[in-house]
Amino acid sequence: MLKKQSATKKPITLRDIKIKSGVVKRTGQELGMYEKEAQKQKDHIQRLQDQNADIHDINKQKEVLEETLMMLPDTKKRLFAAYKDLVEMLQDASIDHESEEVVLAKSIVENAAPLVA
Repeated sequence: MLKKQSATKKPITLRDIKIKSGVVKRTGQELGMYEKEAQKQKDHIQRLQDQNADIHDINKQKEVLEETLMMLPDTKKRLFAAYKDLVEMLQDASIDHESEEVVLAKSIVENAAPLVA
């Protein structure tokens, strides 16, 4: 006879929290890099236009900018999903809220909050 598997979720471990914290931190940094790169590229295009550079060069740089801008929605989506998961993990009553991993995770959540707002 087969036993029915319980519908309960796997207990959250400190390792799970540490991994998800790393994902949130890394994805937040990635988002920041893409935003910084986009601004840098916009400034570069403006300089080229001010210098009356070849239209081909300007258009090529605009293509580079578009590629960077296309990465932003996916990165934001991944950051939001990881952030939401981490917040849910931190609300679990079974974890040790005083552990180093949890304290670090809470700090990462605070730092990432403006990015997902």
